[in-house]
Amino acid sequence: MVAKRGWIRIVEAFVAVMLILSVFVYIYYRTNQSSLSGRILNLEQRTLDEIAYNDSLRLAVINYENKTIYDFIKTRIGGNLDYNLTICRPEEVCGLASYPSGNKEVYARDTLIFTGGPTGNVEYAERKIKLFVWVK
Repeated sequence: MVAKRGWIRIVEAFVAVMLILSVFVYIYYRTNQSSLSGRILNLEQRTLDEIAYNDSLRLAVINYENKTIYDFIKTRIGGNLDYNLTICRPEEVCGLASYPSGNKEVYARDTLIFTGGPTGNVEYAERKIKLFVWVK
């Protein structure tokens, strides 16, 4: 009778340890996911800010020169991330022509680009650039 009690206590202790470990693994996974999405969104925002503050890149957006913008973004986005962008008028809805295959989270940010105006030499123009990033 005493031997059965000992085994029951060992099983109870094992189940308790497994329960605590599973909670720690769950918390670690959730924290890691949050930090990844935060890093991607931060990277997107910094990249779009650089485009908005750079005169030549801003003009490339206004003129729909996607290759110039793609080349710039390629230098900013890491090797384990894939990306796409769309340029459209501010009142239009910019979306991806085709979304990545599989069940991937796509992170999107956009910004408005303006150029010219009453005091500028260039005619006033506005565009919206939307950047989509996902893990390969």
